Amino acid sequence: MNNPAIPTPAAAELRAFEADGPALLTPDALGRRWAARVPLARGEDGYTRLPYGMVGDVAVVSVDGPLMQRGGYWFDGYDDVAERTRAALSDVRVRAVVLKINSPGGSSMGCFEAARGMREAAAVSGKPLVAYVDEMALSGGYAVACAASLILIPPSGQVGSVGAFSTLCDRTKANAEAGLNVVVVRSGNQKAEGHPDLPLTDDAIAREQAVIDRIARTFAEHVAQARALGAEKVLGLQAAVLWGSDAVTARLADDVCSFDECIARAAALGMKTNAARAAAATRKTMDEFTEKALKMLGTANPEEALGRLSAWKDSHERLPGVSAELATARAAAATATEAQEKTQREAKAKADREAVVAEGERTMKVTPAEAAQIRAGEGWIGSQSTEQLRTMIAERAPLANLAAPQPGRSKIEIPVTPDAQVGEVVLTEKEIRIARQMGNDLGEVLAAKKERLAGR
Repeated sequence: MNNPAIPTPAAAELRAFEADGPALLTPDALGRRWAARVPLARGEDGYTRLPYGMVGDVAVVSVDGPLMQRGGYWFDGYDDVAERTRAALSDVRVRAVVLKINSPGGSSMGCFEAARGMREAAAVSGKPLVAYVDEMALSGGYAVACAASLILIPPSGQVGSVGAFSTLCDRTKANAEAGLNVVVVRSGNQKAEGHPDLPLTDDAIAREQAVIDRIARTFAEHVAQARALGAEKVLGLQAAVLWGSDAVTARLADDVCSFDECIARAAALGMKTNAARAAAATRKTMDEFTEKALKMLGTANPEEALGRLSAWKDSHERLPGVSAELATARAAAATATEAQEKTQREAKAKADREAVVAEGERTMKVTPAEAAQIRAGEGWIGSQSTEQLRTMIAERAPLANLAAPQPGRSKIEIPVTPDAQVGEVVLTEKEIRIARQMGNDLGEVLAAKKERLAGR
């Protein structure tokens, strides 16, 4: 099964690389024929193609062979490398990204823009971007390496060749010797300048040299910014190729190490960066909290805010005691209110009972003895409720009627039931009905009647 961190060569057929315009390339790369070596990192199944491999939590983006602006099947491209790098940086599994570069460079078109984009993407992600020279990071390949914050190189690795070149060819003499008459039709003196079937002029060569110098200057400034070097010092290297420790001495690389050591260092940087990022996030959160707290407290002065918080804290600590006191006061007030309401209810009930008794006395339906018993709560009649007394008195005939002498009789005669003996005190049918409606014992009612009659 393939190691996802190692690119898989795609074919054995060879093809020459041709730069489309001024080249950031080592000249010997033009004379070589290259296999189609666009990296094809594969998943654990050995078939799924991935834009980058993984070694632990470190992503490995392979950059292999000559580089075009936009890659294809045969040759890789700056835009493709940048896209794979951004994908790796945005992967939540990835702690750090390593550019594993084995490239002689390539076209100048799109090189610096892609490298700057990679550097910016790494800065935004907060993850380390490390370049490892997998034996060769030259010219355009070194420009890609300068997107990283750390460049590591093996003892036999090569970096540099910071410069540009182009080729102008005049084959007019060869055409003449071959008997060919080639005419280039153009619209201006500088149109088609450098065409191989047109004679080369000093002005054409000078203009091409200006283009190359401008590209070289841009390249040097790109390296100077990444490596903290002056552009003039970079140009002073005269596009030299430097190996291993010499590259470190010239500050084009940071250290000499193996690929495994590179992966370990990238992982360690990732851990350190994660910790720093977490600390920064915590600081940001605390700053936001402080800003909100100061706004809530109505002051921009931290000392004044602390004083207000301290006062609030003291108040909060006293709150349980104050709450307990308040609860006790509320309970006492509730008890007092309840007692007052009870007293008022009892007074009203007593007044209502007294009114009933007074009404019974006024209408002569209650004897003085009965009134005394009701007020004292004694005897059978005193045990009756106010409503029971009100009903009994309403149903009673006035005592004056009962006491009035009947015509032809010399003394009071008590009405009796048909089977009662003369002179015997009994309950009338009406009194029996009332007693039963009120739920009173008939014997007690009869005794009360006898007592009432005896008392008059």
